Amino acid sequence: METFLTGEKVPDLVRHLSKDYCVIAPTAKGPTFVFSEVEDPASVVVNYNTTILPPKKYFMPSKEELLSFDKSSGAVSAPVVDGKPKVMVGVHSYDMQGILRLDELMKEGNPDKTYLARRQNTYFIGVAFSPDDYHFCESVGIGICDTEGFDAFLMLADGGYILKTLTPAGEKMLKGFEGSAGTAKALPPDTAFKKKIMPDLSRIPAILDKAYTTGIWKAEGEKCFSCGSCNLVCPTCYCFDVLDEINLDMTTGVRSRVWDACQLTTFAEVAGGENFRHKREGRVRHRVYRKFRYLSDKYAKPFCVGCGRCNRACTAKISIVDMVNEAAASV
Repeated sequence: METFLTGEKVPDLVRHLSKDYCVIAPTAKGPTFVFSEVEDPASVVVNYNTTILPPKKYFMPSKEELLSFDKSSGAVSAPVVDGKPKVMVGVHSYDMQGILRLDELMKEGNPDKTYLARRQNTYFIGVAFSPDDYHFCESVGIGICDTEGFDAFLMLADGGYILKTLTPAGEKMLKGFEGSAGTAKALPPDTAFKKKIMPDLSRIPAILDKAYTTGIWKAEGEKCFSCGSCNLVCPTCYCFDVLDEINLDMTTGVRSRVWDACQLTTFAEVAGGENFRHKREGRVRHRVYRKFRYLSDKYAKPFCVGCGRCNRACTAKISIVDMVNEAAASV
């Protein structure tokens, strides 16, 4: 199914979806954008640069209750995850790729039940975008119109969008929806990326093998504030800590999972005060290798999706693109 959709018709699409689904979409927050549950269809923005946080926050919240407990009785109970069908509208290809990478990780070994429960019954409508000063997804093999993982996709067109269904689930959610009158031709995507990783993607693991002891990491580490902002906005970071919080009765409490960040000083600290990455240069290097070397060995693809959020969020203006390019130039 393909149908033409003017920009003014997008709220009607959201209203149609809201009949059967919880709709999550980008909305404005000051000069920026966030994914949020839609209350007013007119507030949805599909022509945006990026959101502050990736959509992973709906599958792996920044803080989530794993269980509640009662020490006196020994009772333990886990919360029931809401399984209501959801559809995410206006998702960019790099964010979809981030979710697909997390899917692989969360299904392996001891599967993450809460992540998978939230991920179940969630559908996606993607949208093409124009790259800005930070995007570099093309450098990591992700195209602007990459439709993998999507159930439907909004292609840029003259005067609006062409809405194309891609899966049976997409056909089902759009059944009965009428687009705009007339037709339009799809426009070629803007591929003028300003940020680019210069070496070929296949060469990066070998480059990093040789660049482990170069001075790049110390130079960038001296700039780093160890704030963890880069980790918190990343679509594929999934490290967490577990906290037990006891109530004032000193008997009942809650165990929660909270996001953690490898750039924080205490991340690699263990009992006795030993810290395996106490220097900032080691933590900065670890982040780059985590995205382009360690997980690439196992999954044959980088775990950086080129969204540029880490570069946007970094108060020290450290660029992961520049670090990879500098590493390549150093060997």
